[in-house]
Amino acid sequence: TGAVSAERLEEHLTALEEAGYVPVSLFDIKEYTKRGTPLPEKPILITIDDGYSSALEIAAPILEKHSASAAVAVIGCSIGHTTYKDTDRPITPHFELKDALPYVQNGTLTITSHTWNMHEVEGLDEQPIRIGILQKEGESEKDYLEYLTSDFLKSKEAIEKAYSTPLDTLAYPHGKYSELSEVFLSQSGIEITFTTDYKSNEIVKGIPQTLRLLDRITVDESVTGERLIQLIEKAG
Repeated sequence: TGAVSAERLEEHLTALEEAGYVPVSLFDIKEYTKRGTPLPEKPILITIDDGYSSALEIAAPILEKHSASAAVAVIGCSIGHTTYKDTDRPITPHFELKDALPYVQNGTLTITSHTWNMHEVEGLDEQPIRIGILQKEGESEKDYLEYLTSDFLKSKEAIEKAYSTPLDTLAYPHGKYSELSEVFLSQSGIEITFTTDYKSNEIVKGIPQTLRLLDRITVDESVTGERLIQLIEKAG
């Protein structure tokens, strides 16, 4: 999602409840595609990108209050940081993985990957920046796969060490992906990938591959609860 206040998140969750939508977890959708475990009539998956401290301090308590859950995709190199990478440039604070453990254990949050260091920012990273997880212009496939492998393993090691569960989900930075990135991640154990394309998804019982390249509806503070329901129904 985009940035929303505590009040707006509360409004969104209440609107979802009143419209009959039931937040589900990554585990729930995997169980449905793999084993046919039933989902609610109107399931919805809530995702939060980047790993800002506000995901723990603001979002998690509200989600818990509503018996809802969310998948939080963290930028590995920013975990626990208040400055950008190895600079003194201030950034919005990011939480430490260990601090999310209580919410992971009670099922409120699932921590996933937003890559380790492939969410580069214009003006802050070396030019030309990499566009999300994509191969740079002029970069050989061999060099790209070496970089992608190194980046993925750092993210995988950090998350699996913190929570003792396999990393199987990745949200593409900026929603950018390629056929090569999908093949690599699939072979590396990633079962679920997210883009930022704007529409709803059809996942199919017995076909786990339908959990790849899931689209999302991005919301921000300007989206009221009523508007959220309209956006969801329009996307469907």
